[in-house]
Amino acid sequence: MTVIDELIKSIKSASRYNKSEEARPKCILWTDKNKEWLECIPILQNKVPELFVYGDYDKDKKTGPAIWLRCVLANLVEEYKVDGETIPIIYLPGINKSDLRADDQSLDLLKPLVWLQFIGAFWLQANSKDWTIFAFLTSINGGLNLSIAEDKYTKELLKKAMPILLNQKIKSLSKQQINKDFLNNLLIPDIDKSILEYLNNSSTLLYDQNMPETHAFIQECQSTYKFNPVENNVNIAAEKLCQHKDFRRCKKICKSTQRSH
Repeated sequence: MTVIDELIKSIKSASRYNKSEEARPKCILWTDKNKEWLECIPILQNKVPELFVYGDYDKDKKTGPAIWLRCVLANLVEEYKVDGETIPIIYLPGINKSDLRADDQSLDLLKPLVWLQFIGAFWLQANSKDWTIFAFLTSINGGLNLSIAEDKYTKELLKKAMPILLNQKIKSLSKQQINKDFLNNLLIPDIDKSILEYLNNSSTLLYDQNMPETHAFIQECQSTYKFNPVENNVNIAAEKLCQHKDFRRCKKICKSTQRSH
């Protein structure tokens, strides 16, 4: 069982209801005020075709404004007809439950969705708060009960690494402490090789510093090799690499790289 399997199972469990006392939910509302899960959505949509997103209209990404989402739920969007047995999931990045209050304080753009809180079900923690990534992975009550370091750096890196963590087996993750070193290694499994690639073409490796792998590479260079690949030039990087205790392994990588070319 992987993280994504349990995540999907948890989200869909929000639609459970007592048939003798309640009506079947028309949708599942997934609020995410801090947009923590946003990068995971495309991966989830590959497995959950009934997952739609509130935002600027983009048909291919199943994303649209509130009125479009209402049309989807009413089965008026031909491309995304939902069968009667499937309960659609509406992901609401930047929105929390209180934003859907049916009063004058509701954002005008959200008003078409206000009614959904009465006919749908929210995917929330037991304390009625949004499911953050950290909470879902660590919670005993409804989460995966994993052991994760609580320092600020690990929590921030966790958000960036989540798209990769989704495909990790829970059994394997449960056997270890998840910290910054584990996450960095997950994102950059061979830091020495990455540094050599950086020396060969620094602009290519650092072209997008918002990418999780690039962020991890920069942090690992700073913590392990004591240089900043963004601020320092490649000569300093080469010097630091040569001074490091694992340089012998790097030379082997260099030789194997040269043979491959």
